[in-house]
This record gives sequence, C-alpha cells and structure tokens, in this order.
Amino acid sequence: MHVLEGFPGIGADRAERLIQYFGSLQNVFISPESELVKVEGIGKTIARQMRMVLGE
Repeated sequence: MHVLEGFPGIGADRAERLIQYFGSLQNVFISPESELVKVEGIGKTIARQMRMVLGE
C-alpha cells in the first residue's frame, strides 16, 4: 500500500481500495486505465496519472 500512496492523488484509502479490487500490487500496475476507473475514488485523471507514472 505504501508504494501506491506515492502516486499522485492516492492516499491510504484509495490504495486500500485498489489492492482490494485488484488483489495485488502487480495487478494494479498492469491494469489499463479503463479498469482503474472502476475502483471507487479513482477517476479518469488519477487513472491517467498512474498510467503515466508507470510508463504508458
């Protein structure tokens, strides 16, 4: 969770929801923007920023 909290706009609550939804940090990292936005509190802007940080 601490790794996710380093992303723009991701705090402890959003990090926890991402892990719960995807099951692992690796699954969060490989998920497309279209899947990330399905998590409560993750909008298009945050999902886009996450994908940019991860190099897409």
